[in-house]
Amino acid sequence: MARTPSFEAVHLVIRAGQSIAPHHVAGSMTLYCIAGHVRFEGSTPPELRTGDWLFLDPGAPHAVEAIVDSSLLLTIMFDESHGGGPEPA
Repeated sequence: MARTPSFEAVHLVIRAGQSIAPHHVAGSMTLYCIAGHVRFEGSTPPELRTGDWLFLDPGAPHAVEAIVDSSLLLTIMFDESHGGGPEPA
């Protein structure tokens, strides 16, 4: 959706049964569940449903699995000196 050296916004669509493997991101992150139901490994709450959101500190390992077809808004605030972008867990 949008990306600058210090910010990224991504609309994620994850189909039921699909997952995003464990990883971490260099910046502070929020994940907002626009619609659906996902299981979130590596944070509390462990599940997000429509209207739920969470915040993760930079470098926090996490993974996501869709329980049903889900639409998510991911925002990341990068420390410009770090270079941003996802990093393997």
